[in-house]
Amino acid sequence: MKNFRLISLLFLLLLIQSTKRVYSEQLLYTPNLIVDSKATTINDKDLKSVFNPKAGKLSSIIDKKEITQITKLKISGEISSKDIKYIGKMPNITLLDLSETTGDFEEFPLMPNLSELYLPKALLLKSWVEKSIGECTNIEVLSVCINEAKSAGYLRHYTYNYFSSLPKLRKVIVSNVLSAGVREHSGFNKTQEIDTLVFQTSKHDYVGFKPKVVIDENGKSILQKNDANDKNRFNGINILRDLGGSEKRNEHNEKNITLPNVEIVGKDFFRNSSIEKVTFSPYIKEIKTGAFDNCQSLSDIEFQSGTELLHINNCAFRDCNKLKTIRFNNKIDIEQSAFSGCLLDTVVFINDIENLHYQSFHYIKYVEFRNIPQKIDKDFSEFGYNIVAVPKGSRNQFINLGLSSDKIIEMGEKKKLNITVEKPGTILSSLPLKNLSSVESLTITGFLYETDLDIIKKCRALKYLDLSHTYITYSPEFLKKQQADTEALNFLFGLLEKGLDNEYRDKNISTNEYQANKALTYILQSATEFKEPEKNCCIPYNAFEGMPLLETVKLPLRAACIYREAFKNCINLKTVEFPPYLKTIVFSAFEGCTNLKKVILPQSVETIGEMAFGQCISLEQIELPKNLKKLGDKTFKDCIKLQEITFPEGLVEIPYGCISGCFRMNKIVIPKSVTKIGSWNDRQHNTHPVTADFYFKSSTPPTIKEGDFIRYGGKVHIPKGSITAYYNVMGDKVEYIEE
Repeated sequence: MKNFRLISLLFLLLLIQSTKRVYSEQLLYTPNLIVDSKATTINDKDLKSVFNPKAGKLSSIIDKKEITQITKLKISGEISSKDIKYIGKMPNITLLDLSETTGDFEEFPLMPNLSELYLPKALLLKSWVEKSIGECTNIEVLSVCINEAKSAGYLRHYTYNYFSSLPKLRKVIVSNVLSAGVREHSGFNKTQEIDTLVFQTSKHDYVGFKPKVVIDENGKSILQKNDANDKNRFNGINILRDLGGSEKRNEHNEKNITLPNVEIVGKDFFRNSSIEKVTFSPYIKEIKTGAFDNCQSLSDIEFQSGTELLHINNCAFRDCNKLKTIRFNNKIDIEQSAFSGCLLDTVVFINDIENLHYQSFHYIKYVEFRNIPQKIDKDFSEFGYNIVAVPKGSRNQFINLGLSSDKIIEMGEKKKLNITVEKPGTILSSLPLKNLSSVESLTITGFLYETDLDIIKKCRALKYLDLSHTYITYSPEFLKKQQADTEALNFLFGLLEKGLDNEYRDKNISTNEYQANKALTYILQSATEFKEPEKNCCIPYNAFEGMPLLETVKLPLRAACIYREAFKNCINLKTVEFPPYLKTIVFSAFEGCTNLKKVILPQSVETIGEMAFGQCISLEQIELPKNLKKLGDKTFKDCIKLQEITFPEGLVEIPYGCISGCFRMNKIVIPKSVTKIGSWNDRQHNTHPVTADFYFKSSTPPTIKEGDFIRYGGKVHIPKGSITAYYNVMGDKVEYIEE
């Protein structure tokens, strides 16, 4: 019996992974897990070590009789808020090691005797958890994961500084650093004095700390601090002839800096300054490590034509996030991470390149080479750019240097095309292969299959796409394959059902287990069932996913459905003209379109799927159609610029996480038809929860699951005479206004 259950479970897990299908509107979401392989070793004879195989079960592992005797505890396995709460009942604990646990918790108990705390290495702390740890004022040793996590297109940093309230803290162990290092905003006060800072990572950036000793991942001291060294930390400019030959750091308050005779800019020289523009000397030879690191106002750098080889060292312009365009007029050698953290639009290389490291740049939309470089790192093709423009006739030479052929365009090629496709599946008869990489504007008239869209997707430089006079459907071959896959799955489901029937007949499983497994089988079979696509034309799944430069698209006038992930991660998409008869937008259709600011949907739309507009971090306005009947979970998750939303009459439910992370949303209109509001709609983002004006049109309040919707309070506008009914649901967290 146990073997059958195990086999069934494995089969169902594999099946779920294989059911990411074209017509399904369901999304299996798995968050990223960050794990550091280096372990913290604690040797102590009084240390009690336990393994917790399942979150929430620690109380069954550690007997209540022991809780007053334990002083030092190490846990591995899984943990949850319930386990942490149980640990809080152990009054004599001085050391708690959770470094080898996984899971999450929502609170941390006050533990007055705790002096050493080793937090999970994959844990991204919430502000209220960090605050409660900060109240354990006897902590002397703290092991913490200092991270930044990408969400909705921006980077999440620890900014709470609650650890700065730990007066006895003398040793900090950094178990994992995926960000630029241990920086000022990492839970610690930037002037906080500690004795020892230990890294269990190869990154040793301790900006903002003032440790006496820094120890690297190999146990080696890498800094002995004294007052003299600290005062002269920014020394290092080698030659500064225009400023009288000074060899010490000068404090520059100017916004625009011109360095007409400078040959070398020293290490960390302008680091963290507020300059906006730098003009370099034609004699510039070297820009040293960290020279302009974290100059977050720097938006313009100008290199004058020169004959000298320019060396740009690692991290020289790191995190200059306003920098968008660079033209290199010198012969250059760029080291690893020189422009790390810079989201660049355009980089132009006018002169020769001696060396270009594959991680020199974090991200570039468009790279232009005026000459053929001597050397490009062999892995450069995997990082740092979307489109590469090269001199006409040099495509093969750049391919030989390791650049991806589908990203290369030759300058001078035709960029605007207007074509007609009379027979679906034959687009290459009208769109020559030589134009695929260079075309920027494409207008198509005629009939297309999903295979034609695969060709359009190879137009990496495409910015404007007009499909308004096309008719798009799935090809017969595609539909035949989908039908065959479904029949194969149905056969497997049939075998599984027979197995369940036999187990139940032989009394190896209970009636409840049998019914539950039968129900699960039915649900999975329904989710993978082959469905005939729209009779009208549609936008197939993944049709234009990830097209890096696409800005404007006009959809077919007769399109009735936009299938899953059709425009997912089109990061430059700004304008979409929707067809007048559109009915369905399937899940993740526009997820991650980070430049999409305004969406006006036609009144014909009835269904918007899960995460359809999730992580559209620039979205400021969306007009929901009057005929809308259903929204999927997390529809507008992390639309951080969306300030108001009006749900239309006829919508019955605001689903789970629909407006989660929309922390600027301050006006929410709920129609009479809405009877249920799902959980995780609290709009919180890091430390920025906002109150809001809620407009409820019904005298009967909807069911609000877990109270997330009004967690941070606000004003509730309700019909006259309904305050008692709403108070019974929402309590006193909000201000009621009867209208």
